[in-house]
Amino acid sequence: MSKLRNTLNVAIVGNPNSGKTTLFNILTGLHFKTGNFPGVTVDKKIGKFSIGKDVTIRLIDLPGTYSLHPNSPEEAVNLNYFIGKEERDSADVILYVADSTALDKQLLLLHQLLELELPIVLALNMSDTAKKYGVQIDINNFESTFGIRAVAVSARTGEGIETLKNTIVTVATHPTDRIKDHTSWYKPELEPLIEEVKRRVGIENSYLALLIAEHNNYVLNQWLKEEDRNSIRLLLAEAGYRPLSRQIEETMNRFKIIEPFVEQHVKQKFDHLDITGKMDSFLTHRFFGPVIFLIITFIMFQAVFSLAAIPMEWIDKGFVQIGFYLEQVLPEGNITKLFTEGILAGINGVLMFVPQIGIMFFFIVLLEESGYMARVVFMFDRVMRIFGMNGRSLVSLISSSACAIPAILSTRTIKNRKQRLITLFVAPFISCSARIPVYTMLLALVVPNVYIWKFIHLQGLAFFGLYIIGAGMALFIAFLMKWLIKKEERGYLMIQLPSYRMPHWRSVANEVKDKVSSFIWTAGRIILVISVLLWLAANTSTSGTLKGVERKYTTIAHQQGLDAKATQILVASKKLEHSFAGKFGKGIEPIIRPLGYDWKIGIALLTSFAAREVFVGTLSTIYSVEDESQHKGLRKKIQEAIDIKTGQKIFNRATTLSLLVFYILAMQCMSTLAVVKKETQTWIWPIIQFVVMTGLAYFFAWITYSFFK
Repeated sequence: MSKLRNTLNVAIVGNPNSGKTTLFNILTGLHFKTGNFPGVTVDKKIGKFSIGKDVTIRLIDLPGTYSLHPNSPEEAVNLNYFIGKEERDSADVILYVADSTALDKQLLLLHQLLELELPIVLALNMSDTAKKYGVQIDINNFESTFGIRAVAVSARTGEGIETLKNTIVTVATHPTDRIKDHTSWYKPELEPLIEEVKRRVGIENSYLALLIAEHNNYVLNQWLKEEDRNSIRLLLAEAGYRPLSRQIEETMNRFKIIEPFVEQHVKQKFDHLDITGKMDSFLTHRFFGPVIFLIITFIMFQAVFSLAAIPMEWIDKGFVQIGFYLEQVLPEGNITKLFTEGILAGINGVLMFVPQIGIMFFFIVLLEESGYMARVVFMFDRVMRIFGMNGRSLVSLISSSACAIPAILSTRTIKNRKQRLITLFVAPFISCSARIPVYTMLLALVVPNVYIWKFIHLQGLAFFGLYIIGAGMALFIAFLMKWLIKKEERGYLMIQLPSYRMPHWRSVANEVKDKVSSFIWTAGRIILVISVLLWLAANTSTSGTLKGVERKYTTIAHQQGLDAKATQILVASKKLEHSFAGKFGKGIEPIIRPLGYDWKIGIALLTSFAAREVFVGTLSTIYSVEDESQHKGLRKKIQEAIDIKTGQKIFNRATTLSLLVFYILAMQCMSTLAVVKKETQTWIWPIIQFVVMTGLAYFFAWITYSFFK
């Protein structure tokens, strides 16, 4: 019997779509910290929960994978975790999560983990669904055959959770006898190689040493130095060893054990896969499938506008009232103006669009949780190959509707290098959530807030159209790249389609909360800093300049007989024009005038390169400085903005449509360029990406303005 420590490290492992993350959430009560695994940008969740008064479980959520043989940096996270030797992170127990309704496909990874000789608890998840389908599992035989403890649980209903917690502690203190059978992978001729790796890395497990030898490119530098890698490669070459052939042989040998076992000890009254198959025959149909997907997407964009309209209006009006109140109670001066015109305007530019972004994330998470997103990948694989990509590329493109950065990182799962390069290059053409504030503000200026046939929201329809334009351009550029990039490499798609299931609503809510919080925190910091800096630039100039401007235009206003309000607007506008921000905007105005933009829009274009959503925050600050009234919301100020030179509205139809086209196509995100550089290991591709996207945006924005003016 081993001594029980106060804190136990438990690694939660399983296949994608096994319900692993949902189980992690219910065990930790949604109290966890996120970060990144060493050496790769993959979400790392660590949560804690207590059993009794004395034992704390530290739960580490490893990325879902089908095998310990990695084919990408993300899949290598599991291998690197088990190599790690720090006591703080090394696992005392492995909690393996398997979908009870698909055990024949879920046990390969478990069978490999048995070789690591660590205590394992098998959580047979989705037991409620298994019962519904008449699935009967002989748990005792699972335990005796594999030398592990097994518990039937349901992360959805909470069934078996307390038993699972207690079993983890029991296994940590009373490890079961493991039946060791290495016939599926062991070859005597590999012994010298295995011993050499064990010596160099400082580990004792032979199977782990073999994995390190076969996948040394994926092993972190802290475990395997370059000289060690070279030595291992030399040993492999000298032995004429072919890792892929051995891996295939190992996998087939394991399935020869797993499949008869599942067939003997897992019984079903009727085949639930038949129900899934019937649904798939319609939902993934060659004609009806894409139509259904477009309808679902259309409904999503309708909801983004129609459901979010009222809370957005509340938020905007709420900030108007807060600004007005603060204007009354705070002492008059620059500090008060900095807060009301700079900081408050910047915060409004973030929070006003949270309802729309939250609804967008809700739909995306819903599609993933239900199992439908995997069908979309499968369904569009053949279509995506026409454009030089594959079905997994579609996941990245859909992910771009939230943010291009994780979408580009997700291309690591695409094994074909040409397909991956094309996907990460065109992903930013898909409109991300950062564009939603820009689209929402501009569409409200040119598209009436009405319904067609009483259920189709016209602004939502236009919003959907903007995404279609971006997606169309992405596919067009991808098609060109397919022919321009000569590198040919065979590509393939391997994906397990999960059963359809009702989403776990608590997990959905938590995922949406995390994503929205991340947006507020990430975008909010940038917008807040830029808003403050912009306010300072808009209220300062060379010594005495702004006071001179105030005196001059106060006199002119008096001579023209303007009232107090008109005088205030004229003076504020001229002071802004002669400030540092105004001079900078005037300097770039000749470049953007052909697109219909004035110097104020020019400032917003440049500041929004930090993040697209900064465009709205910048305009909010500029127009708050120009019109100090706190009685108007952001939309009202922008809608009423007048070009003093022409006397016309600044945001007329031609200019607004030109801006919409510009933001659909432009690369207005420095973070995305940085990630592309990191992923391609060169500045060549991000520079080409920036030039191509900005050039297309300028050209088509000019065409649009010229046509509509």
